[in-house]
Amino acid sequence: MSATSLPKKPLLYYLVKRCLLTLTFAPLLFLCVERLCHRATDGFALTRMSHLLPTEAEFTPPSLEQEEKQQLLSILSQPFYYLSCGGQSYVFISEDHNYVIKFFKFHHRRLPGWIELLPLPSKLDLYRQGKAQRKAFRLKRTLRSYVIAYDHFKEETGMIYHHLQATCDLQQSLVFFDRLGYRYQISLDGYAFLVQKRGISTAKMLKELMQQGDALLAQAKLEELLRFAIKRFQKGVFDRDFKLNSNLGFIDGKAAQIDLGSLSLDPKQSMPEVYKPALYEAAGRFRTWLQIEHPTLVEGFDQTLQRLLADK
Repeated sequence: MSATSLPKKPLLYYLVKRCLLTLTFAPLLFLCVERLCHRATDGFALTRMSHLLPTEAEFTPPSLEQEEKQQLLSILSQPFYYLSCGGQSYVFISEDHNYVIKFFKFHHRRLPGWIELLPLPSKLDLYRQGKAQRKAFRLKRTLRSYVIAYDHFKEETGMIYHHLQATCDLQQSLVFFDRLGYRYQISLDGYAFLVQKRGISTAKMLKELMQQGDALLAQAKLEELLRFAIKRFQKGVFDRDFKLNSNLGFIDGKAAQIDLGSLSLDPKQSMPEVYKPALYEAAGRFRTWLQIEHPTLVEGFDQTLQRLLADK
């Protein structure tokens, strides 16, 4: 039988084939589009920073003097622009580049709605409840860290204000723009946020100084940073994510804590036999980074660390 005499396949065959191809590749296409959108926006969405805020007294926003409140409202009256995001918050920088506002990423601290509504057997339901409780515990632990920063290290963290509860008396709206330049305007009374002076990480500070050829000032900044870390320990403040090159840095040229989400109070941390090993461990990780990025600073850093801890 010649090729021209082969029977034609029915139209239904091609329709079924097309449907099968669509069902095969549609999920993959959807996933690719979703990943591209996530990368373009850093995953930012208003729904991800919306949540039922805690009501406990410990999270009450601080009372401000009239002058302090005027300063806060003046800061918030300017537009903010997307700067970055971390594991805990979306960060926006003020138009004058002097301040940042950080909105908490609540979607990491709650179960997806469909999981909460899904009927489950009793054992799986108990697991789900435990998962929700652990997420709620971590959420309050992180929010409590912001309160500790404000109450115990306000100057050293550049903290201006924290707003961790829903209120009705702030009565301030905020205009801000996401990574793609889309404009948003929200009433801040219903959101959890903190306002902080803009800081610079240790890594960025050292890079700038070394590019300028100012190794002596870089060494001086490293000593200032270590003194700050020791002072923080002596106040009984523990950092679950102690990173000298990224979570610590400088605000207004002074050593500071710029990442605030992992602090807790522990009086034992003020004891040299407790904080010295912790500092040595963090300094060891930092030294490894320093050896790669700025090897000429390593010897001076080691000497400074030994000298400071020998005095304690």
